[in-house]
Amino acid sequence: MDKMGTYSYPQVTTLSILGFVIYAWEFRRAFSALRT
Repeated sequence: MDKMGTYSYPQVTTLSILGFVIYAWEFRRAFSALRT
């Protein structure tokens, strides 16, 4: 909602996206290992 906050903290958005990607990658890797 608050666009000013988004532009004030661009690193937070990048960090959250990066964290989500890493989380998804780790989850997929663990699921892959679990299936074998």
